[in-house]
Amino acid sequence: MKSLQTSLRILSAFCGERDSWGVSDLANALSLEKALVSKNLSRFRESGFLQQDARTKVYSPAIRSFLLGSRFLSNNLLVQEAGSELRRLVERTGQTSTLCILEGSDVVHLASVEGPDFLDVGWRVGTWLPFH
Repeated sequence: MKSLQTSLRILSAFCGERDSWGVSDLANALSLEKALVSKNLSRFRESGFLQQDARTKVYSPAIRSFLLGSRFLSNNLLVQEAGSELRRLVERTGQTSTLCILEGSDVVHLASVEGPDFLDVGWRVGTWLPFH
């Protein structure tokens, strides 16, 4: 179980502020041995959850990570129910409407409907921001 916890900790690092990591940087950030991090990253790459840039050797989320996350959005009752209400809010206010949840001490952007006067502030589905 300890190896599974370590693997999930490594994978979870890609859910934070950084979406790409080199082996050394990630090992330092998590206080883990470089060889252990390298082995785990390789396994996640082989299984399609991470991809590695051939030039920089940096890892980032791959298609299976997207597919897993999209299952959450398509199966989450809150997200399903919020869609029509978000659209109604946009119709009534003319402003962009968003659905966010508190996850630990972070706010996670789950869905949005853009209003006619959309102002791009960089928020995308899956964006994490500190709660304040």
